[in-house]
Amino acid sequence: LEVHKAVGEDGKELPEMRGWVLHYLLTTKTWTLQRKGQFKDHGHIGKGLIIKGKVYPAERVLEVESMESSSKNLEPLKGITDKLGGMVEATVEGTNLCVACTLKKKGAKGDCLSVGHFHALWVTKATDKEGKEIPATKGWVLHYLKNTDKQHHHKGPALMRTQRGKKLVIKGKVYSRYRVLEVESTNVDAELQSKGGKFYGH
Repeated sequence: LEVHKAVGEDGKELPEMRGWVLHYLLTTKTWTLQRKGQFKDHGHIGKGLIIKGKVYPAERVLEVESMESSSKNLEPLKGITDKLGGMVEATVEGTNLCVACTLKKKGAKGDCLSVGHFHALWVTKATDKEGKEIPATKGWVLHYLKNTDKQHHHKGPALMRTQRGKKLVIKGKVYSRYRVLEVESTNVDAELQSKGGKFYGH
C-alpha cells in the first residue's frame, strides 16, 4: 500500500508517512475480508483505499482492521525520494524472521497457522558493491521480492521455509522506499540447491 495520507488516533495528520509503502499483515481479519471479497491485495491495484488499522513503522507493516474503497482512483505519487535513491546493489547481513510471529510481541494478531508465516530480513549490516557500508539500512526490515526469474524465483520461498531464525548473508538489490530485497545469491545457496531448490508455501 502506497500511503498518500495518514491520520493518527488523535485526528492529526502524520506527514512523515506520506510516500511510505506498507506491507499487509495477513490476519484472521484480512482472511475473513478476503473470503467476503472485500480485501484483494492484487484486485485493488491502482485504486484508492481508506484503511483503518495499526502501522508498525520499523517493519513497514499494516495490520488492517477495516477497509473501504475511496471515491476516486489514485495515481502513484511522484517526486518521492529516499536517502538511497531508490535502488542499490548490496550485500546484506541479518536475521531471517517471521514478521507476524515477531509482531505478536507488540500486540499484532498475525495468523500464521491459517495463512502461513510472513518472513523478512532484519538487517544488521549492508554494504554496496564497492564494499562501502550503508549505515542507513541498519535495523531495517526488508521483505523478500517474489522473483519470477528462473534462476532465482525459488530462493525467496526457500529462505522462508528453511532458514527461519538464521543469520544470512544475501547479495541482491535493495529497493529502499519499498523496503524490499531482491535475492540474487545467499550464503546458504549450496544447502538450498542440495534440497532441489524447490520450496512452496510457508
